[in-house]
Amino acid sequence: SIYSGEAGYMYKTPRIKLRASFFISQFNNQTQTTSYFDYELATYVNNTLTGMNSRHMGGELALEAKVYKGFSVSAVASMGQYIYTNRPRTTVTDDNSISVLVDNEPVYLNNYHVAGTPELATSLGLRYRSPKAWYIDLYCNYYGMNYVTINPERRTVEAVAPLDPSSPVYQQIIAQEKLPDAFTMDLFAGYSWLMNKQFPKMKKYKYFLVLGVNVSNLTNNRNFITRGYEQLEFDGKTKNLAYFPNKYSYAYGTNYMLTLTFRMY
Repeated sequence: SIYSGEAGYMYKTPRIKLRASFFISQFNNQTQTTSYFDYELATYVNNTLTGMNSRHMGGELALEAKVYKGFSVSAVASMGQYIYTNRPRTTVTDDNSISVLVDNEPVYLNNYHVAGTPELATSLGLRYRSPKAWYIDLYCNYYGMNYVTINPERRTVEAVAPLDPSSPVYQQIIAQEKLPDAFTMDLFAGYSWLMNKQFPKMKKYKYFLVLGVNVSNLTNNRNFITRGYEQLEFDGKTKNLAYFPNKYSYAYGTNYMLTLTFRMY
């Protein structure tokens, strides 16, 4: 069941465009199944969460303004909070038999962050459009409030028993890691050539040859962790998280793309 709403405001003049909005979405009664290899049991197991609720809410702001003879600036910002809002139930089954290892056990997910995307994303751009049919855009991007995907097993009573809630080990088991904030830059440039001037016989349509250059992650930021997750395997006997540490995915370094496009109108 999904309930969502959005409210916004738009302002537009020949020089300025502004849009501000607020959104909220409530997702109820979700089901999620994950499968992984349990080293202690030496078999694959299936972990199914049922009755899971989550809420996504936040605001977005977009601004574009013409500043001077072909120059314009743009700014985009999105900030939200994406969290679980209840305690779903988990059932764990053996993949190679009919055995039920965990039956309808509560998982304490309330107020943990739903991972998968930064909750804060901003971009500031400077753009130039030349009257001689070439352009260049430079964007500075900042990402924050990004969290790892959590392992439901570590948010159960069994995972932390019989630890003292004030102990460092207890706090490490239930904590959700926040990924480092990141900064990137992107560059886009291009030139559009009207071919009709050089080829007078081409009169039926307007023919263009468009050259484009895109450079992503201009600063070659290889420390940008785009995604992280807790391993689903958890050593419940020793409670040692070092046995199965978190895994991370990193952004590519600088990427280049050159395009050549033929258009006719």
